[in-house]
Amino acid sequence: MKVTYIRHSCFLAETAGCSLLFDYYEGNLPPIPGDRPLYIFASHSHGDHYSRAIFDIAASHGNARCILSSDIHPGLLPSSVRNRVISLRPHQTWQDDIIHAETLESNDAGVAFWIKAAGLPPALRGPAAGPGSGGTGSADSSVRIYHAGDLNNWYWDGDDEDAVLAGRYHRELSRIAGRHADAAFIPLDPRLKRPELGILDFLSCCSADAVFPMHQWGNYRLTDEVLNMPAMAAYRGRIRVIRKEGQEFLLHPAEK
Repeated sequence: MKVTYIRHSCFLAETAGCSLLFDYYEGNLPPIPGDRPLYIFASHSHGDHYSRAIFDIAASHGNARCILSSDIHPGLLPSSVRNRVISLRPHQTWQDDIIHAETLESNDAGVAFWIKAAGLPPALRGPAAGPGSGGTGSADSSVRIYHAGDLNNWYWDGDDEDAVLAGRYHRELSRIAGRHADAAFIPLDPRLKRPELGILDFLSCCSADAVFPMHQWGNYRLTDEVLNMPAMAAYRGRIRVIRKEGQEFLLHPAEK
């Protein structure tokens, strides 16, 4: 899987089976492969996570669907793409032959997404790894992706309202406790007094091969500061450091 950072909370993830674009509102997109389905996700209607430009992207791709949080009003959708749009409320699922999408309820607006997406076609999979086999292949080559949207531990001042938001965050994480993500996109907001809590809470509940900080408002140095915190010591190898827009990351190289 290849992951490209676009801007803010927007990423393009490309597997051998599909492409997935999350929370696009502006920024330069790389060429999106036309030989596989494209799924465009919008976690909520805030202007730094959603733009009507996604419908132009969908219209320009021969096999695209838009999977939107239900707080994006249907009246805003152009008629030309309405048959390509799926609207999801919190705690709903949708699937086709390529992906299975599940939503959590954000403690800010809209939803977070847990996605299971097609990986390698069966003919290209290696032998399944077994005890002592040393193999790296898997009978299930699906890719699992978590995109938090604005679901986070929003620790602003440590007051009672923050405690309520933290409780709601932990409640939603409990719905996916014990799961493993190949890639997890989680806010690391420099405006917060404790920006690292969202990532720490997620990794204490779930596991992930790669965690991509997002919602950084261009302050990429914050990742370095957080990685130096003692509480992050056990997770440093999993956190990907973003330095610039357009940066690419290759996960599971056998897929490319």
